[in-house]
Amino acid sequence: GYEKTISILELSNNLYPENPDTLNLLAAAYIWEGNTARAEELYIKAHSLVPVSLERLELLASGLKQAKKHQELFGLAQIAVSLFPENAELFEDIGDLAQELGKKDLAVKYYKKALKLDPTQSGIKKKLKQLKKKSLRASKAMWQGESHFLTKER
Repeated sequence: GYEKTISILELSNNLYPENPDTLNLLAAAYIWEGNTARAEELYIKAHSLVPVSLERLELLASGLKQAKKHQELFGLAQIAVSLFPENAELFEDIGDLAQELGKKDLAVKYYKKALKLDPTQSGIKKKLKQLKKKSLRASKAMWQGESHFLTKER
């Protein structure tokens, strides 16, 4: 696990609580461990001292994606949009990730936010239409007796 790394970085953070590099490294370790709440707290503090670079987060995201740590990647994406709330691309990316994870309602929410920030993105409009079509098909299938709890024999 990441316990030893986190322990060492926490000691460093206790000695130098205003060091953004330590805060960023510690936040990354917590992301890998799956502790998104602690990571967000540390990234926000680091960002208040010296803005966190989007490239640093993208590098971490790439590692998480390669390691197939999808929930951790989603947590990191949520942190990224909180640090960069005006970045339409980030909202589109987290929408894509939410869709991949089966979180369609969240995907719609993030796609709509991306469109609000940048209404010229026709690709996002297509993604929203596709999600609505899938949702309508699932709804029709449900009401036609396919896997609907009201139609099951008891």
